[in-house]
Amino acid sequence: MLNVKQLEAISNEYYYHNFVFGRDKLYQHLQTKYPKMQFDSRDDVGDWLKYQEVNQLFQFQKKPKVVSAMIPVRPLHSVSLDLIDSLINLLVITDTYLL
Repeated sequence: MLNVKQLEAISNEYYYHNFVFGRDKLYQHLQTKYPKMQFDSRDDVGDWLKYQEVNQLFQFQKKPKVVSAMIPVRPLHSVSLDLIDSLINLLVITDTYLL
Protein backbone atom coordinates (compact mmCIF):
# COMPACT_ATOMS: atom_id res chain seq x y z
CA MET A 1 0.00 0.00 0.00
CA LEU A 2 1.40 3.38 -1.01
CA ASN A 3 1.22 6.42 1.26
CA VAL A 4 0.33 9.95 0.17
CA LYS A 5 3.94 11.09 -0.44
CA GLN A 6 4.67 8.02 -2.55
CA LEU A 7 1.53 8.57 -4.60
CA GLU A 8 2.52 12.19 -5.14
CA ALA A 9 6.03 11.15 -6.25
CA ILE A 10 4.67 8.56 -8.70
CA SER A 11 2.17 11.03 -10.17
CA ASN A 12 4.88 13.65 -10.50
CA GLU A 13 7.25 11.34 -12.36
CA TYR A 14 4.54 9.75 -14.50
CA TYR A 15 2.61 12.82 -15.60
CA TYR A 16 4.95 15.83 -15.26
CA HIS A 17 8.28 14.21 -16.14
CA ASN A 18 6.67 11.79 -18.67
CA PHE A 19 8.33 8.68 -17.27
CA VAL A 20 5.86 6.24 -18.86
CA PHE A 21 8.02 3.17 -19.51
CA GLY A 22 6.11 0.51 -17.59
CA ARG A 23 5.97 -0.92 -14.11
CA ASP A 24 9.52 -2.26 -13.70
CA LYS A 25 11.33 0.76 -15.14
CA LEU A 26 9.14 3.16 -13.18
CA TYR A 27 9.86 1.22 -10.00
CA GLN A 28 13.65 1.28 -10.65
CA HIS A 29 13.50 5.00 -11.39
CA LEU A 30 11.58 5.75 -8.20
CA GLN A 31 14.05 3.65 -6.17
CA THR A 32 17.02 5.62 -7.48
CA LYS A 33 15.45 9.10 -7.47
CA TYR A 34 13.62 8.80 -4.12
CA PRO A 35 15.74 6.45 -1.96
CA LYS A 36 14.29 7.67 1.36
CA MET A 37 10.68 6.88 0.40
CA GLN A 38 11.28 3.11 0.30
CA PHE A 39 8.83 1.88 -2.30
CA ASP A 40 7.99 -1.60 -1.05
CA SER A 41 7.21 -3.58 -4.17
CA ARG A 42 6.69 -3.47 -7.90
CA ASP A 43 3.16 -4.74 -7.32
CA ASP A 44 2.22 -1.50 -5.55
CA VAL A 45 3.46 0.49 -8.53
CA GLY A 46 1.63 -1.92 -10.86
CA ASP A 47 -1.61 -1.51 -8.90
CA TRP A 48 -1.28 2.26 -9.22
CA LEU A 49 -0.62 1.97 -12.96
CA LYS A 50 -3.65 -0.25 -13.42
CA TYR A 51 -5.99 2.65 -12.67
CA GLN A 52 -4.26 5.27 -14.85
CA GLU A 53 -6.10 6.07 -18.07
CA VAL A 54 -2.90 6.50 -20.11
CA ASN A 55 -1.70 3.04 -19.11
CA GLN A 56 -5.10 1.49 -19.84
CA LEU A 57 -5.17 2.96 -23.35
CA PHE A 58 -1.65 2.00 -24.36
CA GLN A 59 -1.03 -1.33 -22.65
CA PHE A 60 -0.34 -4.39 -24.79
CA GLN A 61 -3.40 -6.44 -25.61
CA LYS A 62 -3.31 -10.10 -24.73
CA LYS A 63 -3.49 -12.32 -27.78
CA PRO A 64 -6.39 -14.75 -27.76
CA LYS A 65 -5.53 -18.43 -27.68
CA VAL A 66 -6.29 -20.35 -30.84
CA VAL A 67 -8.42 -23.41 -30.25
CA SER A 68 -8.28 -25.98 -33.01
CA ALA A 69 -10.21 -29.17 -33.59
CA MET A 70 -8.67 -32.46 -32.53
CA ILE A 71 -7.35 -34.34 -35.54
CA PRO A 72 -6.65 -38.02 -34.81
CA VAL A 73 -3.29 -39.39 -35.94
CA ARG A 74 -4.55 -42.91 -36.60
CA PRO A 75 -7.84 -44.79 -36.09
CA LEU A 76 -8.83 -45.24 -32.43
CA HIS A 77 -5.92 -43.07 -31.32
CA SER A 78 -8.19 -40.97 -29.14
CA VAL A 79 -11.70 -41.56 -27.98
CA SER A 80 -13.98 -38.96 -26.51
CA LEU A 81 -17.36 -39.40 -24.89
CA ASP A 82 -20.10 -37.02 -23.91
CA LEU A 83 -21.58 -37.96 -20.58
CA ILE A 84 -25.28 -37.29 -20.23
CA ASP A 85 -27.70 -38.14 -17.52
CA SER A 86 -30.05 -40.40 -19.46
CA LEU A 87 -31.72 -41.69 -16.30
CA ILE A 88 -33.70 -38.45 -15.89
CA ASN A 89 -34.82 -38.53 -19.52
CA LEU A 90 -35.73 -42.20 -19.19
CA LEU A 91 -37.87 -41.55 -16.09
CA VAL A 92 -39.73 -38.74 -17.80
CA ILE A 93 -40.45 -40.87 -20.84
CA THR A 94 -41.51 -43.95 -18.88
CA ASP A 95 -43.83 -41.95 -16.64
CA THR A 96 -45.87 -40.88 -19.59
CA TYR A 97 -46.34 -44.46 -20.86
CA LEU A 98 -47.18 -46.20 -17.59
CA LEU A 99 -50.79 -47.32 -17.20
